Amino acid sequence: MLFSGNSINTRTDKNVCATENSIRAIQQQKPNLVLLDMKLNDGNGLDVLRAFPNHDNEFAHIVLSGYAEFMPEAWEFAPKGYVIKPFDDDKLRTAITFAINKIKLLAVAQVGADGTGVEEYIEVRRKIYTIENEFLMVKADKQVTRFQPRKEILYCSSGRDNTVFHLGSDSRFVAPEHLGVWEKVLAHFDFVRIHRSFLLNLAFFRAIVHDDKDGLVVLTNGIKIRLSRTYKPILQKSLDQYYSKNGGLSGN
Repeated sequence: MLFSGNSINTRTDKNVCATENSIRAIQQQKPNLVLLDMKLNDGNGLDVLRAFPNHDNEFAHIVLSGYAEFMPEAWEFAPKGYVIKPFDDDKLRTAITFAINKIKLLAVAQVGADGTGVEEYIEVRRKIYTIENEFLMVKADKQVTRFQPRKEILYCSSGRDNTVFHLGSDSRFVAPEHLGVWEKVLAHFDFVRIHRSFLLNLAFFRAIVHDDKDGLVVLTNGIKIRLSRTYKPILQKSLDQYYSKNGGLSGN
């Protein structure tokens, strides 16, 4: 595993806990880019990412693996590349270049408490969306699509280097950019992160169902989406604020 900024080599012998060392190194060095090997001597690279619930807003990562079976689960963590071993320099260089673009976006997205950085962030994001009152215009596939997010978008899920808007009648719209970008954009329309892979439109919230894992959120149309224990307090706070503003009780 390599980190941008200060390069660190975490290749270790069999007696060293690679997962724990990698987590500690990320916490201490705060890298912009992580090249993440899936096969570690005491687990896999996903164990490292699980230690950072908000990793998508903290650093970009590229998955390196000789094991294709890791791919489906790895994509849930929104990597900026998945490079299968053995790989050549061109493939790795392409993946890193793609990740660097995300790093630039993350840099300008760090808005200060005093509002500094907002204009820079909006200017960068203007390439893919604009907000006009209750409407969201999204640029994708050489055309602009207009939404009323509060009424039309039930929830969003993370795709491969993109985000899926789940609309009514089982229809979908694939929007460019990762879920972390849309989390910031759609907060304007009362959307909240409830899982590393999901954003929820609070207008369509009905209930929380507890199961043997973290939990599920039930939408008004009966659809259930995964709720992470990490994000449950955030959801509850957001619901309290939403119902306080719009009337009603969350009942949870």
